Amino acid sequence: MQLDSEERIKNLKKSINLVEQIKQDNKKNQTKPIPNFFRKFYIAKKNYEKAKKEAEEEYNEALNKTFKVTSSSDDYETAFEFFKLIQNEGNNFTKSKILYKIGIRLLGGIGCKKDISQGRELIKKASELGLTSTSIWINKHGSKNDFGASEVIRSKMI
Repeated sequence: MQLDSEERIKNLKKSINLVEQIKQDNKKNQTKPIPNFFRKFYIAKKNYEKAKKEAEEEYNEALNKTFKVTSSSDDYETAFEFFKLIQNEGNNFTKSKILYKIGIRLLGGIGCKKDISQGRELIKKASELGLTSTSIWINKHGSKNDFGASEVIRSKMI
C-alpha cells in the first residue's frame, strides 16, 4: 500500500525530529575536552617518574646500608641466609656486591656449606653485572682449581 504525500511528509518530519533529538542527546553525553590535558598529563608523568626514581634511590641506599651492617656481622649463618634472601634486590651494582659476597662465602664455607662450583658461578655473575673487584678476582684465581677458596680461608674473608 502506498502512502499519500501528506502521510510521507508527516513520517519524514517525525524522522527529522528523531534525528535532531539523537544529535542533542549525543551532544549532552559527549565528554568535554579537558583544557591543557596533554600538558597536565605530561607534568603528572614527569612527577611520577621523579617520585619513582627517588623511591628507588632511597630503597637502594637502605639496602646498601643493611648489606654493610650484615657483612660485618659475626653471625655468619644468618648473614649468609640474609644475602641469599636479598640477592635479586636493588640495582645491578647492589646485586653484584651481594652475589660477590655470597660467592666468596661459598668458596670459603663461611656461614654455609663450602661449594666452589656455585661460588664460582655467582662471582662470574657479579662480574657480568659490572663489579670490578669480581673481574680482578677472576683474573687472579680463575685458572685455579679452588677458584681462590684457599685464599678466602687463609685471609678469613667475610
